[in-house]
Amino acid sequence: MSGLEFLFLGMRRLFLFLILFTILSCGNQNEKGVIQGSEETFLTSHETIWLDSDFNSYLNSESGYLTWKPNKEGIKSVRKTIQKAIVDGKFNRLNETARTNIESYFYFQYIPYTDHKGQRVIFINAFCDLLGETKPIIVVDNETGTEHELSWKDYFIEVSDGGWCYWQMEVNIDTGEYFNLHINGIG
Repeated sequence: MSGLEFLFLGMRRLFLFLILFTILSCGNQNEKGVIQGSEETFLTSHETIWLDSDFNSYLNSESGYLTWKPNKEGIKSVRKTIQKAIVDGKFNRLNETARTNIESYFYFQYIPYTDHKGQRVIFINAFCDLLGETKPIIVVDNETGTEHELSWKDYFIEVSDGGWCYWQMEVNIDTGEYFNLHINGIG
């Protein structure tokens, strides 16, 4: 191989590497629409936002509610409103440790929608127990026949009873009000 061919081969590899690096370093969108790997990554490891879920579709088909994409300030508002509800005594059924460390004690599924007034609302589904954590839940994709493990970020956690470990609430981002707070009972 001549020196010129060697140089051309090296430049070609460098060019392919740069293209690959550029593609991989760009933020990509996961199934739920939250951009990862960019400055928009403002969620903790205990939070996920669903922009394209069955629940979003249900809200749209039943009430005409549309999905919106929360930004960093919207999520800060949710966290602040949860703290307000704690101060208001709405979470007294939770133990002291859970109330004091609510953001790290619970996992949060956020489902944003605009209500009939056009105001931005986030439905919060919260839980402290990751179902399937010790024994993963495996499902089969009907189209491909491949098996994969479900994550709490991929499916809606809905538990009958379960006590204070499971609760739901809605937060109006535009007014800062919370409503429809429901803490599960013990069955």
